[in-house]
Amino acid sequence: MSINEGEIDAVTPPQVMSKIETAQKTAVRRGRSQARNVGHKNDEDGLLIVGVHSAKFPNEKVLDNIKSAVLRYDITHPVVNDADASLWQELEVSCWPTLVILGPRGNMLFSLIGEGHKDKLFSYTSMALKYYKDRGQIRDGKIGIKLFKESLPPSPLLFPGKVTVDHATGRLVVADTGHHRILVIQKNGQIQYSIGGPNPGRKDGMFSESSFNSPQGVAIVNNVIYVADTENHLIRKVDLEAEKVSTVAGVGVQGTDTEGGERGEKQPISSPWDVVVGTSGTRT
Repeated sequence: MSINEGEIDAVTPPQVMSKIETAQKTAVRRGRSQARNVGHKNDEDGLLIVGVHSAKFPNEKVLDNIKSAVLRYDITHPVVNDADASLWQELEVSCWPTLVILGPRGNMLFSLIGEGHKDKLFSYTSMALKYYKDRGQIRDGKIGIKLFKESLPPSPLLFPGKVTVDHATGRLVVADTGHHRILVIQKNGQIQYSIGGPNPGRKDGMFSESSFNSPQGVAIVNNVIYVADTENHLIRKVDLEAEKVSTVAGVGVQGTDTEGGERGEKQPISSPWDVVVGTSGTRT
């Protein structure tokens, strides 16, 4: 069973990148981000990304749970439910995530296991696309995909990650993760501020122009919201009085530094999931 479906030209089929993954691992989400970046760069050059979901736990074999994950992570490529791990075994996969690059006739070109292969992935994919394009075995153009999310009614919230209370005013601050935005909701249920969204991005500035990428944790003190901007690998500051968003920590790419020591925007961090304000109210 597949999710997000499209039709492939049998005469000049695309080069395929298959992602062997499970929905729950943070490493898999980061691998998915790398694959998405490659797809955005090459989706008109004959590259098709296909997610192969090989379950780690029994509940991950359930199709409805996989559909929820497709929505939660805003996946826009086809996804195959490999419930019995047949593709896992056929491709001799040993861990999540694994990226397998196939030629236009289904021939395996190479595979990348685990994280941290961004440069290799871009380089190998570009060389393979050029090789097959020069021989007329693939062609440019996107493959039309019918997205699962397009069959669903709109929702005011999409997989909200975290919520906190502004004890000074009684307002709620919600990380509307799936919509890539922060909501400030008054006690009567009215939305006072909607910051960011609906698409992912990374931009500081006034509320009308700022953007987030799958924000999770939120904390508020003295009319300032701190946000764990997970997929941007940043901690953001939302000033409700100035109606402005800024960055207080992180460099915008996944950090591998396990010691730290740099200040603020010079210190790389990795997928922050939550944030809390210290008891003094001066540190996060």
